[in-house]
Amino acid sequence: MNVIVDLCVVPLGVGVSVSAYVAECVRVLRDAGLATHTHAYGTNIEGDWDAIEEAENEALVTSLAMICPFAAPEKQALLEAEALPARAEVLTSLLEMSAGLPDTSEGTRH
Repeated sequence: MNVIVDLCVVPLGVGVSVSAYVAECVRVLRDAGLATHTHAYGTNIEGDWDAIEEAENEALVTSLAMICPFAAPEKQALLEAEALPARAEVLTSLLEMSAGLPDTSEGTRH
């Protein structure tokens, strides 16, 4: 099954140019075998659903962490996470806190 998704990531607090962040996201997507088309309001991603499922999770989580406007302590917490599941949990918690969402974890939030 072929799918098309429109992705818009807006890194805040990184200065005027976001081109390096967008380029890194596009690189990760293309490395996963997905076709991309960047436009003024985001990036269209097209590919086979199986290719999307096979995309390397670590690269996707790392790219997302890079483009998020976290302060130094939050980025340090992401760097210190020993494995992908821990990094994904920290990233999820940081995003939930930024969005003001209720805590969905059972552990302590940082």
